[in-house]
Amino acid sequence: MENSNASTEEATSSTFNSNSSSPQNQSSFVFGQSLQDYLSLGYLYLLLLGVSSDSIYYGLIGVNILSYSSVLDVILSPVIYLTRNLVFPAVIFIIPMIMVLGLIWAGKKHVKLRENPEYRAKHDIDKLDKEYSRPGLIKKALLMGAFVIFSAYLGYGLGGGMKIKDQLETGNFKMTHTLTFSDGSQIPIRLIGHNSDYVFYVREGKKEVSISPISGNVRMIEKGN
Repeated sequence: MENSNASTEEATSSTFNSNSSSPQNQSSFVFGQSLQDYLSLGYLYLLLLGVSSDSIYYGLIGVNILSYSSVLDVILSPVIYLTRNLVFPAVIFIIPMIMVLGLIWAGKKHVKLRENPEYRAKHDIDKLDKEYSRPGLIKKALLMGAFVIFSAYLGYGLGGGMKIKDQLETGNFKMTHTLTFSDGSQIPIRLIGHNSDYVFYVREGKKEVSISPISGNVRMIEKGN
């Protein structure tokens, strides 16, 4: 009788281990059909980040940014945000990493307690086995990471747009750059942003955003002291 119970426990344990560690099962469960599928998802995700954050940021100051942006501008926009300061990229990398470590810790705790009678009585073990298997953890980590990054970009666009809007309404802003046109004329500006085709700025003494095409019109944008 003892041998029978021991073999049953061993079979249950081996089944859990094989489900959580089989490379073939992991790849089919997590990674889908092909690399092209994930390239397409990544492309759409970058588009979503760019459209959402830029639309909020520029929309708050009265600019319909999509009318002045190419698809490439929208895709590159999330990458450009990462270069503006160190805090933002730190947030979108550190927070998801902490969440992933929390998932790994929860998975290890489940493996440790899954044979405990009290634990089994309170939890659906089969369901948790799937959730805390390696494919399940990877899927959770990807979804949570995508959500955190998307929320961070929305917050960045909202916070930045509200800050600029408040500065324009109160007139409490300084000139940050010098804009040099093709004819050699120069004007001090408060730079709002730019893409491959247009530069968005506020002239000294003004409260409205001006938009100038870059090609054939702007020679240089120089940062002030």
